Amino acid sequence: MSTPFFKRTGFHIVVLVGSLLGVTLLAGCAASGPPLVPTPSASASSFGHVHGLGIDGTTGTIYVATHRGLFSVAGSTTSPLRPESLGGPIAGLRQDTMGFTMDGGRMYASGHPDPTVSPERNLGLISSTDNGKNWAVISLNGTSDFHDVEVSHISPGEPTIYGFDGVDNSIQVSRDGGATWTSGATLELRDLAADRAIPGTIYATTSGGLKVSHDFAATFNAISDAPSLYLVASAGTIGQTKLVGVDVSGAVWVKSNDMPWESTGTVEGAADAITISATPIPTILAADQRGIVASSDLGATWRTLVTK
Repeated sequence: MSTPFFKRTGFHIVVLVGSLLGVTLLAGCAASGPPLVPTPSASASSFGHVHGLGIDGTTGTIYVATHRGLFSVAGSTTSPLRPESLGGPIAGLRQDTMGFTMDGGRMYASGHPDPTVSPERNLGLISSTDNGKNWAVISLNGTSDFHDVEVSHISPGEPTIYGFDGVDNSIQVSRDGGATWTSGATLELRDLAADRAIPGTIYATTSGGLKVSHDFAATFNAISDAPSLYLVASAGTIGQTKLVGVDVSGAVWVKSNDMPWESTGTVEGAADAITISATPIPTILAADQRGIVASSDLGATWRTLVTK
C-alpha cells in the first residue's frame, strides 16, 4: 500500500553526512509539479516500520527507531547483519518510536508506548541520556504523538524543539527544551529537517516542493531551485550549512551553503528515512530496499549494515 506524501509513516531512510544529507530529480532543475510518493519498502521483520535513524558521533553506534522499539548496530560492522541478530530492542522497550532525533548525547522521541508497559495512548515528548535504556517524559504525555521531531540551538542552553503532529498537520514549537509549546504553521508534509547551523531555520518536504521557514516554523516559503524531495536532512556547523535529500526517483541530492544542488548518488527502491552525521566521519544513513545502509561519499556508494 502506498503512503500519502504528507504522512510520516513507513520505513524512513536517514542519511548521515553530518546527523549527513544528500539530494536530484533532473540535474539542477526545480520540481515541476507535485511529486508522486514511492511505495514504502517492506520492513525488516524484527524492526517493523523504520521511522528514523541516528548516529552517536562519539562511538559511531547507529540507532534505528522503529515501530517495535529502538535498535542499535555498530557502525564499524563490516559484514551485513540480519535484523534478528541484533536481538530485541534496547532495554526490551517496544515503544512505537514515530519521531526520533539525536542531539549530542541526548535522544528525543515521540510516538506510542509499549502496550505492556503503559496505558497512555501517546508518548508526548520523551528523552534519553543513556542511549535509549531509560526514557523520561518532558511534556505532553498522553496527548501528543509527533511523527517527526527535530532539534536546533540558538545559543547555549535549552534547545528549540519542533514536533510535527500528523493528526492535524501542525508543527508545534518549543523554545525552552520542550517545557512549553506554541503552534507553528499547518502544513501537509512528508519530512522535516532543522538547520543546526542557522537558528530558527527548518525545512519541510511537501507535494508543492521543498519549503523553508526562517521564523521558527511560523511561515514557510517554497525553494524554487530545489529538487522534488520527499526526504530531507540537515547537518552543519555555524557558518556551514549542508542539506541532504532524496527525491521521488531515488536520487540523492546535496547542497552546501550557497552552492547549487548537486546529485551525488541514488538509494535503492523507496527510502523511508535518512540522516546525516559529520562525526566520527561524514556519513549518510538510509533505510531503503536493501535494509540499513551507510555512505561515506554522499550516496555514490553504499555499505549494507543490516539486511531486510
